[in-house]
Amino acid sequence: MSEWNEDKLEKELEALVNEMPEQDDLEKKITEGINKRIRKIVLHTLAGVAAVVLAAFLVINPLMNKMFFDPYTLNKEPEQIMLGVLRDYCETTRPYREVIDLTVKKKGFARYELEMQVADLTEPLIVGPPNVWCEINFENYENFMDPDFNMTVHAGRFSDDYEEREEVIKKISELPKSAKIYLSLSDTSPKSIEELRDANVELEWFQVYQPNVDFQGGLSARPRAIYAEDDERDEMTEQELIEVYLSNLQNMLEYKEVWSQLQLSDGKGGVYYDQVLAKTYEDAKTLTTLTSKNYCVYAQRDEVIEFLQNNTFDSIYIDNVKLW
Repeated sequence: MSEWNEDKLEKELEALVNEMPEQDDLEKKITEGINKRIRKIVLHTLAGVAAVVLAAFLVINPLMNKMFFDPYTLNKEPEQIMLGVLRDYCETTRPYREVIDLTVKKKGFARYELEMQVADLTEPLIVGPPNVWCEINFENYENFMDPDFNMTVHAGRFSDDYEEREEVIKKISELPKSAKIYLSLSDTSPKSIEELRDANVELEWFQVYQPNVDFQGGLSARPRAIYAEDDERDEMTEQELIEVYLSNLQNMLEYKEVWSQLQLSDGKGGVYYDQVLAKTYEDAKTLTTLTSKNYCVYAQRDEVIEFLQNNTFDSIYIDNVKLW
Protein backbone atom coordinates (compact mmCIF):
# COMPACT_ATOMS: atom_id res chain seq x y z
CA MET A 1 0.00 0.00 0.00
CA SER A 2 2.97 2.32 0.56
CA GLU A 3 3.47 2.32 -3.19
CA TRP A 4 0.02 3.85 -3.76
CA ASN A 5 0.66 7.49 -3.05
CA GLU A 6 -1.55 10.27 -4.11
CA ASP A 7 0.24 11.03 -7.38
CA LYS A 8 0.20 7.44 -8.54
CA LEU A 9 -3.50 7.04 -7.71
CA GLU A 10 -4.30 10.12 -9.70
CA LYS A 11 -2.36 8.85 -12.69
CA GLU A 12 -4.19 5.50 -12.59
CA LEU A 13 -7.56 7.16 -12.43
CA GLU A 14 -6.64 9.41 -15.32
CA ALA A 15 -5.55 6.42 -17.36
CA LEU A 16 -8.85 4.67 -16.57
CA VAL A 17 -10.84 7.71 -17.65
CA ASN A 18 -8.86 7.92 -20.88
CA GLU A 19 -9.72 4.31 -21.67
CA MET A 20 -13.47 5.01 -21.37
CA PRO A 21 -15.28 6.04 -24.62
CA GLU A 22 -16.44 9.58 -25.19
CA GLN A 23 -20.00 10.33 -24.02
CA ASP A 24 -21.30 10.71 -27.58
CA ASP A 25 -19.82 7.37 -28.58
CA LEU A 26 -21.29 5.72 -25.51
CA GLU A 27 -24.77 7.09 -26.21
CA LYS A 28 -24.49 6.01 -29.82
CA LYS A 29 -23.52 2.46 -28.85
CA ILE A 30 -26.34 2.28 -26.31
CA THR A 31 -28.86 3.54 -28.92
CA GLU A 32 -27.60 1.06 -31.51
CA GLY A 33 -27.92 -1.76 -29.01
CA ILE A 34 -31.46 -0.76 -28.11
CA ASN A 35 -32.51 -0.37 -31.77
CA LYS A 36 -31.03 -3.73 -32.61
CA ARG A 37 -32.97 -5.34 -29.82
CA ILE A 38 -36.21 -3.57 -30.83
CA ARG A 39 -35.76 -4.66 -34.45
CA LYS A 40 -35.25 -8.22 -33.32
CA ILE A 41 -38.41 -8.13 -31.19
CA VAL A 42 -40.43 -6.50 -34.00
CA LEU A 43 -39.24 -9.03 -36.56
CA HIS A 44 -40.10 -11.91 -34.26
CA THR A 45 -43.52 -10.39 -33.59
CA LEU A 46 -44.23 -9.80 -37.29
CA ALA A 47 -43.11 -13.32 -38.09
CA GLY A 48 -45.52 -14.63 -35.47
CA VAL A 49 -48.39 -12.50 -36.77
CA ALA A 50 -47.64 -13.53 -40.36
CA ALA A 51 -47.65 -17.18 -39.33
CA VAL A 52 -51.03 -16.76 -37.62
CA VAL A 53 -52.52 -14.91 -40.63
CA LEU A 54 -51.11 -17.47 -43.04
CA ALA A 55 -52.51 -20.30 -40.96
CA ALA A 56 -55.89 -18.53 -40.85
CA PHE A 57 -56.09 -18.17 -44.62
CA LEU A 58 -54.58 -21.52 -45.52
CA VAL A 59 -56.24 -23.62 -42.85
CA ILE A 60 -59.03 -21.89 -40.92
CA ASN A 61 -60.62 -20.02 -43.86
CA PRO A 62 -61.00 -23.10 -46.14
CA LEU A 63 -62.15 -25.16 -43.17
CA MET A 64 -64.87 -22.65 -42.26
CA ASN A 65 -65.95 -22.39 -45.88
CA LYS A 66 -66.41 -26.18 -45.94
CA MET A 67 -68.20 -26.27 -42.58
CA PHE A 68 -70.80 -23.69 -43.64
CA PHE A 69 -73.03 -23.24 -46.68
CA ASP A 70 -70.92 -21.77 -49.52
CA PRO A 71 -73.06 -19.70 -51.95
CA TYR A 72 -70.00 -18.55 -53.91
CA THR A 73 -69.10 -22.08 -54.99
CA LEU A 74 -72.77 -22.91 -55.65
CA ASN A 75 -73.08 -19.92 -57.96
CA LYS A 76 -70.09 -20.73 -60.16
CA GLU A 77 -70.75 -20.98 -63.88
CA PRO A 78 -71.87 -22.76 -65.89
CA GLU A 79 -74.34 -24.44 -63.50
CA GLN A 80 -75.04 -21.42 -61.25
CA ILE A 81 -76.96 -23.66 -58.85
CA MET A 82 -77.46 -20.84 -56.35
CA LEU A 83 -79.15 -18.65 -58.95
CA GLY A 84 -81.28 -21.57 -60.16
CA VAL A 85 -82.53 -22.43 -56.67
CA LEU A 86 -83.40 -18.81 -55.88
CA ARG A 87 -85.23 -18.54 -59.22
CA ASP A 88 -87.20 -21.70 -58.39
CA TYR A 89 -87.94 -20.44 -54.87
CA CYS A 90 -89.15 -17.08 -56.14
CA GLU A 91 -91.26 -18.69 -58.86
CA THR A 92 -92.82 -21.08 -56.35
CA THR A 93 -93.70 -18.45 -53.74
CA ARG A 94 -93.66 -14.94 -55.29
CA PRO A 95 -96.24 -14.05 -57.96
CA TYR A 96 -95.13 -11.23 -60.27
CA ARG A 97 -91.50 -11.56 -59.12
CA GLU A 98 -88.53 -13.16 -60.87
CA VAL A 99 -84.85 -13.42 -59.95
CA ILE A 100 -83.04 -12.30 -63.09
CA ASP A 101 -79.42 -12.31 -61.97
CA LEU A 102 -77.23 -13.06 -58.95
CA THR A 103 -73.66 -12.18 -58.02
CA VAL A 104 -71.91 -13.62 -54.95
CA LYS A 105 -68.74 -12.07 -53.51
CA LYS A 106 -66.47 -13.79 -50.99
CA LYS A 107 -65.56 -11.91 -47.82
CA GLY A 108 -63.70 -14.83 -46.25
CA PHE A 109 -64.36 -17.04 -43.24
CA ALA A 110 -67.84 -18.20 -44.35
CA ARG A 111 -69.04 -14.65 -45.08
CA TYR A 112 -70.48 -13.55 -48.42
CA GLU A 113 -72.18 -10.59 -50.10
CA LEU A 114 -75.10 -11.19 -52.49
CA GLU A 115 -76.35 -8.81 -55.16
CA MET A 116 -79.57 -9.73 -56.98
CA GLN A 117 -81.77 -8.28 -59.63
CA VAL A 118 -85.33 -9.26 -58.74
CA ALA A 119 -87.82 -8.06 -61.33
CA ASP A 120 -91.28 -6.71 -60.54
CA LEU A 121 -93.23 -8.11 -63.49
CA THR A 122 -95.97 -5.52 -63.10
CA GLU A 123 -93.39 -2.97 -64.27
CA PRO A 124 -91.38 -2.72 -67.51
CA LEU A 125 -88.42 -5.09 -67.29
CA ILE A 126 -85.02 -3.43 -67.54
CA VAL A 127 -82.17 -5.91 -67.17
CA GLY A 128 -79.42 -4.05 -65.39
CA PRO A 129 -78.05 -3.27 -61.94
CA PRO A 130 -78.99 -5.19 -58.78
CA ASN A 131 -81.87 -3.98 -56.62
CA VAL A 132 -81.64 -6.42 -53.68
CA TRP A 133 -78.59 -6.81 -51.46
CA CYS A 134 -77.86 -9.01 -48.46
CA GLU A 135 -75.13 -10.92 -46.65
CA ILE A 136 -74.78 -14.57 -45.74
CA ASN A 137 -72.66 -14.94 -42.61
CA PHE A 138 -72.14 -18.45 -41.24
CA GLU A 139 -75.20 -19.67 -43.21
CA ASN A 140 -77.41 -16.83 -41.92
CA TYR A 141 -79.05 -14.27 -44.19
CA GLU A 142 -78.39 -10.81 -42.72
CA ASN A 143 -78.59 -7.11 -43.55
CA PHE A 144 -81.20 -7.32 -46.29
CA MET A 145 -81.58 -4.19 -48.43
CA ASP A 146 -84.73 -4.45 -50.54
CA PRO A 147 -86.01 -0.91 -51.12
CA ASP A 148 -88.73 -2.01 -53.57
CA PHE A 149 -89.88 -4.95 -51.38
CA ASN A 150 -89.37 -7.38 -54.24
CA MET A 151 -88.49 -10.26 -51.91
CA THR A 152 -91.06 -9.40 -49.25
CA VAL A 153 -93.65 -12.04 -48.37
CA HIS A 154 -97.22 -10.97 -49.19
CA ALA A 155 -98.98 -13.51 -47.02
CA GLY A 156 -102.60 -12.49 -47.73
CA ARG A 157 -102.51 -12.04 -51.49
CA PHE A 158 -105.20 -14.69 -52.10
CA SER A 159 -107.15 -14.15 -48.90
CA ASP A 160 -107.55 -10.39 -49.03
CA ASP A 161 -110.59 -8.87 -47.31
CA TYR A 162 -113.24 -9.46 -49.90
CA GLU A 163 -114.56 -6.46 -51.76
CA GLU A 164 -117.73 -6.98 -53.77
CA ARG A 165 -116.96 -7.84 -57.37
CA GLU A 166 -119.35 -5.14 -58.59
CA GLU A 167 -117.53 -2.54 -56.50
CA VAL A 168 -114.14 -3.58 -57.92
CA ILE A 169 -115.54 -3.50 -61.47
CA LYS A 170 -116.95 -0.03 -60.84
CA LYS A 171 -113.53 1.25 -59.70
CA ILE A 172 -111.77 -0.32 -62.68
CA SER A 173 -114.34 1.11 -65.13
CA GLU A 174 -113.36 4.61 -63.97
CA LEU A 175 -109.81 4.08 -65.25
CA PRO A 176 -108.74 5.10 -68.77
CA LYS A 177 -109.38 2.49 -71.44
CA SER A 178 -105.61 2.22 -71.97
CA ALA A 179 -104.98 1.27 -68.32
CA LYS A 180 -103.37 -2.13 -67.72
CA ILE A 181 -104.48 -3.84 -64.50
CA TYR A 182 -102.56 -6.58 -62.68
CA LEU A 183 -104.68 -8.84 -60.47
CA SER A 184 -104.24 -11.67 -57.97
CA LEU A 185 -107.44 -13.72 -57.88
CA SER A 186 -108.77 -16.52 -55.70
CA ASP A 187 -111.44 -18.30 -57.72
CA THR A 188 -114.45 -19.99 -56.15
CA SER A 189 -113.50 -23.22 -57.94
CA PRO A 190 -110.36 -24.53 -59.64
CA LYS A 191 -109.90 -23.81 -63.33
CA SER A 192 -107.85 -25.85 -65.78
CA ILE A 193 -104.68 -24.27 -67.09
CA GLU A 194 -105.99 -24.52 -70.64
CA GLU A 195 -109.09 -22.57 -69.61
CA LEU A 196 -106.90 -19.84 -68.08
CA ARG A 197 -104.66 -19.80 -71.12
CA ASP A 198 -107.64 -19.35 -73.42
CA ALA A 199 -109.18 -16.52 -71.38
CA ASN A 200 -109.24 -12.96 -72.71
CA VAL A 201 -106.64 -11.93 -70.08
CA GLU A 202 -102.94 -12.79 -69.89
CA LEU A 203 -102.07 -15.51 -67.39
CA GLU A 204 -98.89 -14.51 -65.52
CA TRP A 205 -98.65 -16.97 -62.62
CA PHE A 206 -100.76 -19.78 -61.20
CA GLN A 207 -100.72 -21.78 -58.00
CA VAL A 208 -100.94 -25.53 -58.55
CA TYR A 209 -104.12 -26.82 -56.92
CA GLN A 210 -103.16 -29.45 -54.33
CA PRO A 211 -105.99 -29.68 -51.77
CA ASN A 212 -104.40 -32.62 -49.95
CA VAL A 213 -101.42 -30.65 -48.59
CA ASP A 214 -100.96 -27.47 -46.57
CA PHE A 215 -98.53 -25.67 -48.87
CA GLN A 216 -99.21 -25.19 -52.58
CA GLY A 217 -96.53 -23.81 -54.86
CA GLY A 218 -96.82 -21.90 -58.09
CA LEU A 219 -95.50 -21.67 -61.62
CA SER A 220 -94.81 -18.73 -63.87
CA ALA A 221 -96.76 -18.87 -67.11
CA ARG A 222 -94.06 -16.90 -68.96
CA PRO A 223 -90.67 -16.36 -67.28
CA ARG A 224 -88.84 -13.32 -68.63
CA ALA A 225 -85.31 -14.70 -68.31
CA ILE A 226 -85.00 -18.02 -70.14
CA TYR A 227 -82.00 -19.98 -68.84
CA ALA A 228 -82.93 -23.20 -70.67
CA GLU A 229 -83.78 -23.40 -74.35
CA ASP A 230 -86.66 -25.79 -73.65
CA ASP A 231 -88.33 -23.55 -71.04
CA GLU A 232 -90.90 -21.91 -73.32
CA ARG A 233 -93.95 -22.25 -71.07
CA ASP A 234 -96.47 -21.06 -73.68
CA GLU A 235 -95.59 -24.06 -75.82
CA MET A 236 -95.61 -26.66 -73.03
CA THR A 237 -98.26 -29.29 -72.55
CA GLU A 238 -100.00 -29.81 -69.24
CA GLN A 239 -97.77 -32.78 -68.42
CA GLU A 240 -94.63 -30.82 -69.30
CA LEU A 241 -95.68 -28.05 -66.92
CA ILE A 242 -96.18 -30.64 -64.17
CA GLU A 243 -92.62 -31.85 -64.81
CA VAL A 244 -91.31 -28.28 -64.48
CA TYR A 245 -93.17 -27.90 -61.19
CA LEU A 246 -91.73 -31.17 -59.88
CA SER A 247 -88.24 -30.16 -60.98
CA ASN A 248 -88.52 -26.82 -59.16
CA LEU A 249 -89.67 -28.49 -55.94
CA GLN A 250 -86.97 -31.16 -56.16
CA ASN A 251 -84.28 -28.53 -56.67
CA MET A 252 -85.51 -26.62 -53.63
CA LEU A 253 -85.55 -29.76 -51.49
CA GLU A 254 -81.99 -30.62 -52.51
CA TYR A 255 -80.68 -27.16 -51.59
CA LYS A 256 -82.86 -26.12 -48.65
CA GLU A 257 -80.01 -24.08 -47.14
CA VAL A 258 -80.37 -21.58 -50.00
CA TRP A 259 -83.95 -20.52 -49.18
CA SER A 260 -85.10 -22.03 -45.86
CA GLN A 261 -84.53 -18.76 -43.95
CA LEU A 262 -86.59 -16.82 -46.51
CA GLN A 263 -89.83 -18.63 -45.60
CA LEU A 264 -92.51 -20.36 -47.63
CA SER A 265 -95.72 -18.53 -48.38
CA ASP A 266 -98.59 -19.42 -50.67
CA GLY A 267 -100.50 -16.15 -50.31
CA LYS A 268 -103.25 -17.54 -48.09
CA GLY A 269 -102.41 -15.77 -44.86
CA GLY A 270 -99.51 -17.69 -43.35
CA VAL A 271 -95.94 -18.82 -43.76
CA TYR A 272 -94.67 -22.39 -43.49
CA TYR A 273 -91.55 -24.18 -42.33
CA ASP A 274 -89.43 -25.88 -44.95
CA GLN A 275 -90.57 -29.36 -43.80
CA VAL A 276 -93.94 -28.98 -45.54
CA LEU A 277 -92.29 -28.84 -48.97
CA ALA A 278 -91.49 -32.56 -48.96
CA LYS A 279 -95.21 -33.37 -48.58
CA THR A 280 -96.06 -30.94 -51.39
CA TYR A 281 -93.49 -32.64 -53.62
CA GLU A 282 -94.76 -36.15 -52.88
CA ASP A 283 -98.35 -35.06 -53.56
CA ALA A 284 -97.29 -33.36 -56.81
CA LYS A 285 -95.95 -36.69 -58.06
CA THR A 286 -99.55 -37.94 -58.19
CA LEU A 287 -100.81 -35.06 -60.35
CA THR A 288 -102.25 -36.06 -63.72
CA THR A 289 -103.99 -32.77 -64.49
CA LEU A 290 -103.07 -29.19 -63.76
CA THR A 291 -105.66 -26.88 -62.23
CA SER A 292 -105.49 -23.63 -60.26
CA LYS A 293 -107.73 -21.79 -57.83
CA ASN A 294 -105.33 -18.93 -57.07
CA TYR A 295 -103.75 -17.20 -60.04
CA CYS A 296 -102.51 -13.86 -61.41
CA VAL A 297 -103.68 -12.24 -64.62
CA TYR A 298 -103.32 -8.89 -66.34
CA ALA A 299 -104.92 -7.08 -69.25
CA GLN A 300 -106.27 -3.72 -70.30
CA ARG A 301 -109.35 -2.26 -68.65
CA ASP A 302 -112.14 -3.68 -70.81
CA GLU A 303 -110.70 -7.21 -70.92
CA VAL A 304 -110.28 -7.25 -67.13
CA ILE A 305 -113.86 -6.06 -66.60
CA GLU A 306 -115.18 -8.76 -68.91
CA PHE A 307 -113.17 -11.47 -67.13
CA LEU A 308 -114.38 -10.35 -63.70
CA GLN A 309 -117.98 -10.25 -64.89
CA ASN A 310 -117.83 -13.78 -66.29
CA ASN A 311 -116.31 -15.42 -63.19
CA THR A 312 -116.80 -15.49 -59.42
CA PHE A 313 -114.09 -15.05 -56.80
CA ASP A 314 -113.41 -15.44 -53.10
CA SER A 315 -110.77 -12.72 -53.23
CA ILE A 316 -109.76 -9.97 -55.66
CA TYR A 317 -106.51 -8.12 -55.11
CA ILE A 318 -105.22 -5.38 -57.43
CA ASP A 319 -101.42 -5.60 -57.54
CA ASN A 320 -100.77 -2.67 -59.83
CA VAL A 321 -102.37 -0.31 -62.35
CA LYS A 322 -100.46 1.20 -65.25
CA LEU A 323 -102.42 4.08 -66.72
CA TRP A 324 -100.57 4.17 -70.04
